[in-house]
Amino acid sequence: MARPIRIVYEGALYHVTSRGNERKRIFQNSDDRRKFLSIINEAYQRYGIFLHCFVLMDNHYHMMIETPKGNLIQAMHYINGKYTLFYNWRHKRTGHLFQGRYKGILVEKDEYLLELSRYIHLNPVRTGEVANPANYVWSSFVYYMDSSKTSPDWLRKTFILGQFSHKDNQARSRYAGFVKEGIRKSPQNPLSKTYAQAILGSERFRIQVKERLGKPRIQPEVPSTRKLAEDSWLTPEEVIKLVAGYFGAPKDVMVLKGKKANLARTAAIYLCRKYTPASLLSLSSHFGNIVYSSITQVSRRMENKRKVDRYLDRKIRAVEKVLENKRLQRVS
Repeated sequence: MARPIRIVYEGALYHVTSRGNERKRIFQNSDDRRKFLSIINEAYQRYGIFLHCFVLMDNHYHMMIETPKGNLIQAMHYINGKYTLFYNWRHKRTGHLFQGRYKGILVEKDEYLLELSRYIHLNPVRTGEVANPANYVWSSFVYYMDSSKTSPDWLRKTFILGQFSHKDNQARSRYAGFVKEGIRKSPQNPLSKTYAQAILGSERFRIQVKERLGKPRIQPEVPSTRKLAEDSWLTPEEVIKLVAGYFGAPKDVMVLKGKKANLARTAAIYLCRKYTPASLLSLSSHFGNIVYSSITQVSRRMENKRKVDRYLDRKIRAVEKVLENKRLQRVS
């Protein structure tokens, strides 16, 4: 299975979780948990990240992390890496602590943060650790409920509580009711709606994210953005093969010069222009050495034709959906 994408940009919000290797414990005691939280504080000071909520279980953790500077990868490398060094030293062990890479899902803040916060805060209830989430001390829920408890600088409660009231006590009370309602009703896991293992949000949000993975004008001084765009590209061979399958056309016929009436060939040229970084020279060689200008003209005609031909548009959309998924799953 392809590794999930890492979508990074300024102001992005993520649900991040990481599990112990072979599902073994990553926290043996309170000292381990306190050290982990102190490392989060270091990451906050170093990378400017902050959390909306968290829970530390025995063999995994959940966090909602916002990245004003678009640096999730660096921050998580620091958190998991430094904690692994500490844990191995303290417990006299070697090797991997976490099971593979952390899982980071990009989240549409307005639509899903509230539901995810409840899901995270109820984790100890679902596992049978406690009956009331307020009794689990290694969770941000205790800071949400207890106004006398000073929150860490890196924990921001204002967005979630602000959804219930502008008055602090009223907001706390209503949020407590919202979370406890999840115990009675057992709502669906919001993460089950994740798209392409990477995005949790509305269709509009997904489109906005996909546009970020399109063909942006990359500045050379932004290597992470460059890699994000470049790694998402497909090859002409991949596109041609997929189009051949959807249109039921022999691949060898599609690439022959002079097949102007071949709808599959036209669609392949159009989609290669849209989903691959191949130059006109490269695409020309893939389609029988046709002249460069023909590639541009074919692409323009196809774009116009799909606006009036519903059958063709449905075919193209079906192929595009697969291509988009391939791109989303490619970046790491």
